[in-house]
Amino acid sequence: MSKYLILACDGGGIRGYITASVIEKLIGEPRAGNFLPQVRLTAGTSTGSFIALALAAGKDIAAIKALYAQPSARTLFPRNAAIAGKLGGHPPPHGLGKRVENMWGMIMGHYDELIDTKYANTGVMAAAKSVLGASTTLSQLAPVVVNTLQLADTSVTPNTWRPVTISNLGGSPFGAMYAWEAGMCSGAAPIYFPPYSPTSAPLGYCADGGLYANNPSLAAISSAIAEGVLLRDIHLLSFDTGTTADSMPAKVIDGWGGPLHMGPVQWLSPEVKNTGGNFTPQFPLLASLMDASSESIAMNARSLLDARCVRVTVPLTAPVSLDDTSDASYATMEAALNRFYASPGYAAVVDWLARNFAAP
Repeated sequence: MSKYLILACDGGGIRGYITASVIEKLIGEPRAGNFLPQVRLTAGTSTGSFIALALAAGKDIAAIKALYAQPSARTLFPRNAAIAGKLGGHPPPHGLGKRVENMWGMIMGHYDELIDTKYANTGVMAAAKSVLGASTTLSQLAPVVVNTLQLADTSVTPNTWRPVTISNLGGSPFGAMYAWEAGMCSGAAPIYFPPYSPTSAPLGYCADGGLYANNPSLAAISSAIAEGVLLRDIHLLSFDTGTTADSMPAKVIDGWGGPLHMGPVQWLSPEVKNTGGNFTPQFPLLASLMDASSESIAMNARSLLDARCVRVTVPLTAPVSLDDTSDASYATMEAALNRFYASPGYAAVVDWLARNFAAP
């Protein structure tokens, strides 16, 4: 039996720092050693796509991690110039009632975030080109797959959005696509960044693959099987980007006026809610879609592979938003990493690698 190792990286914005940190730590473990040369396929979604593409390009994990370090990370999020000069805070019309007045105040107080993308994508684009090269194509990389959502498939009438796995595997039409553009397509997180239309592949505008598969594990498994790899040979090392126990407690729903008032504004609220230690993140619709898809895919991957699958899950004690480059955010991530390295969960990952992929 020839073991076929897949390394899969979830989306999570700035929390890619966690994924890169854990990979760096694992390859330095004496018992397991550097397992990266044994990886047969890397896979990623959103921020995980940049990590996967960089690994497939042979980049050092320390250099990848440096892109997520605080000084570099802050350059990834230039504010969208289109929101300059837009004003919020206009008083609501009289007589609408307290609940509507409160909602009006929230909308006008976050007017820019609700009308335009929060950031331009120039910072991410510059980082992607610097790591992957401006003209490096997917055909020049080791085997890799990344997820994106094509917003209008013009090959059918009427047009439809379509989940797309961009890869350089046999028969793929994307071999000539620039690697950095594959990352831009996969990482175009709605609300945060604009849709991206690549010049090197006829996809049109694309959005974040996390909208349907924030965990790329199943895309990687199915791609490997399509290449002729037997399911019994596939081994999966899957990384989350830090797990927070986000939720939408009854107190939050009732505070918005009850379930009948859970409309678009509430589901896309830019305000974080903390109700007695329960956290509802900003833009909860997006967060719930991505978190739920990651965990659902992880469960399905485990059911397919059983002991041949290991999921690296780093618990966070407080939310870290996709774009949060604050000191508090990095302190939270560092504390979570240190706890994880001392946990049975980390020891189990090292044991799994030592049993299956210890460096010769």
